[in-house]
Amino acid sequence: MRKVIADEYVTLDGVMEAPEKWQFPYFSDDFGEFNKAQILSFGASLPGRVTYEIFASYWPLQTNNEIGLADKINSAPKFVLSSSLQKAEWNNSTLIKDGKNLSEEINKLKQQPGGDIGIILGLSAVPHWSNRLCKLTSSMRFSSLSTLLLWEVESVFSKMERT
Repeated sequence: MRKVIADEYVTLDGVMEAPEKWQFPYFSDDFGEFNKAQILSFGASLPGRVTYEIFASYWPLQTNNEIGLADKINSAPKFVLSSSLQKAEWNNSTLIKDGKNLSEEINKLKQQPGGDIGIILGLSAVPHWSNRLCKLTSSMRFSSLSTLLLWEVESVFSKMERT
């Protein structure tokens, strides 16, 4: 059975909002290699709408397999969780509309053949999805989530939203 693996960045004071604005100075070559290996190991991804739209506008344009990830990200199945997205046209994308039993849908994905499923939701940047994840994980009793990785960043941001 496939695993569902989620990771999230958090500062010392609990900020998870907009990691793209503060996480990169803390990346190391070792962490970059770990992150790359993790992405390459995934058989599919589970992005939210915002992450999906960002990735769909960037990765299809990367035609030289930049940093060894473009081919994988462009070809891997993407199961997009969204309440507002009307269609998911990027290669190998399937839209899972809000309102469905998300736990049931994710458990169906886990039963399919293939590598682990990486949750790429950008949850902290979209409070709606943060709340949805809390509700989802509570209702699932973590039955669908196999691994949660929290990457603590040695920084403090008093003005950003805490989760």
